[in-house]
Amino acid sequence: MGGPRARLYVLLISLASLLVAALRWFTRARVADDYDSMNFLLGMSRYDLSKFQPQFPGYPVFMALGTALHRLGLAPLTAAVAISCLAAGASTLGLASIAWRLAGPRAALASIPLQAVAWLPWLLGSGALSDSLGVSLAIASFALVIAETPHPLLGGIAGALMLGVRLSYWPLALSLLVVVLLRQRQVAFAAGFGAGLAAWLVPFVAVVGMKNLMHLGRVHVAGHFGQWGGSVVTKPNLWRRAGAFARDIFYDGLAPSVWALAAIAVVVVALSILERDRLRALPWRPVLLVLAPYALWAFFAQNILEQPRHVLPLVEGLLLLLAMVLCSSNLAQVAVFALMLVVSGRLALERDAVPPAAAQAADWLATHQTAGDTLVAGTRSVRFFQAEADRVSPPPFQVREDPWLSGLIGELARVDRLPSALWVTSEVDLHSGAGDTAPLPSQWQLDPGPTFCRDARIDRFQPCLLLLQLTWRPH
Repeated sequence: MGGPRARLYVLLISLASLLVAALRWFTRARVADDYDSMNFLLGMSRYDLSKFQPQFPGYPVFMALGTALHRLGLAPLTAAVAISCLAAGASTLGLASIAWRLAGPRAALASIPLQAVAWLPWLLGSGALSDSLGVSLAIASFALVIAETPHPLLGGIAGALMLGVRLSYWPLALSLLVVVLLRQRQVAFAAGFGAGLAAWLVPFVAVVGMKNLMHLGRVHVAGHFGQWGGSVVTKPNLWRRAGAFARDIFYDGLAPSVWALAAIAVVVVALSILERDRLRALPWRPVLLVLAPYALWAFFAQNILEQPRHVLPLVEGLLLLLAMVLCSSNLAQVAVFALMLVVSGRLALERDAVPPAAAQAADWLATHQTAGDTLVAGTRSVRFFQAEADRVSPPPFQVREDPWLSGLIGELARVDRLPSALWVTSEVDLHSGAGDTAPLPSQWQLDPGPTFCRDARIDRFQPCLLLLQLTWRPH
């Protein structure tokens, strides 16, 4: 499609993409949203995979960009969210480009407001995680390969960089390869993919070291799939996984509200009945086939029960399909946009006003305890406590990482004097692996303290954190 109207569409889409990036920036995370975000920020100051700064596989492209911005003077949080916001704008542009190619310019325009207000893209596009950049490169790679004038070289570069941002997106790279093979642009794509891969893999191996990287990889893969990664091995209930998978895509992905989702479903069903011939002709199958490998990978291998962000590529695909359905009706587009905006906008404001539960707990402890004479123990939350302790001198409390209460008590038995206040978080296993019926250690008493919460739609992994006061009671 050419001519003045096409140029006007391109201009509108480009401006709208900038507005989406601006929206993400104005609603950006003011503190790290979770443990993984904190790991990224720490890694921008000191990159160390052995200390989970960040965790394996290292996210070298995202970390290189963030570290470069940090060295130019930006705070790590500012650098990370700036990357996510710009990537969100790029995703908007790329998704519109794909929609245009598959269903025309009206579908492209319809995709933009959906992308702007869908909750999971909004949450991750304004946060300090690598997901927004990863999905933007995935979208860009497909958009470049299937464009009316294809750019397989650039598509290959984008696909390779995507793996350097999120290696867990490898099934999308396989789907991209199949699309390229079908379109017979293999040589240029292979050249771009090889160049993009070398651009991050060579310096990454040089910095981390091949031997160290292989060791960390073995440890992480064993831990992810066998202990804490939330895969089907450690969380095998398929019905529970299926429910969480649907929740992640539709509820956490589009609009975290049952009534809003029901209303959106009514609109979609009504259009499907009224325009069944048009909808039957839409290219559903290619989109679903491209997403299928990643959907299987996410369902069986990722922690979909507690981390909805793993389904972000699937949510983007759903937005593409939704745009193709709604593009023929301005009324339907406005209705769906308004429903999603009401829900997502309120959550975005709440996220700005209410810090993560661990950050709330760290702030409470800093303001309610005697400086230097308090100890707090936890697991993932300790990064937030340590960040709070490092903010002032002398630090308001000491921090220990202990998954089991018995380990903490063993350490305390070797000190000359106990701190005047001992706190443990609800992450700590009070029965030290022996089961809930096992008795607590003798002569020690636990009293519940304050509980800190954040809406689970913002943080499903740790919406609440309880502090418990530990006291020694000699007989």
